Amino acid sequence: MTTQDSQPSLGFTLRRVLAATPERVFRAFTDPDWYSQWWGPPGCSSQVRQLDLEVGGAYAIVMTLPDGSQIGLRGTYREIEPPRVLAYSFQWEGDELETLVTVELEPHADGTELIVTHEGFTDQEFCDEHEKGWAGSLERMVELLASAD
Repeated sequence: MTTQDSQPSLGFTLRRVLAATPERVFRAFTDPDWYSQWWGPPGCSSQVRQLDLEVGGAYAIVMTLPDGSQIGLRGTYREIEPPRVLAYSFQWEGDELETLVTVELEPHADGTELIVTHEGFTDQEFCDEHEKGWAGSLERMVELLASAD
């Protein structure tokens, strides 16, 4: 039931088929060194400051933007089922809005189908910005998986 006080929850889902096993794709989300290499749209760099991979565990990332400014991101792991599911809260430093990211990995004839759902936005423009950022990040992940050992 929806009340007048409730706000709409906006989100998006991105799907990619990656030429890598589900285990390798899961590692890209859970190995701090790998995560730092692909997270953030092109032109940005990231450093994983914390990654406690357990339900209730926290993560923290600092992203450096092309202009040199930095922004922090943090969250808590909600669900971890290697190598198939990873769900975590997502909150920018200084922002009250906490959203939810769910990563699903399905075996595919060409490797792995990656399904990223990011939901809980209350503003369409902010949602669209995140979708664009994720799309750029996933392109960087493709490059990492093609070159990583």
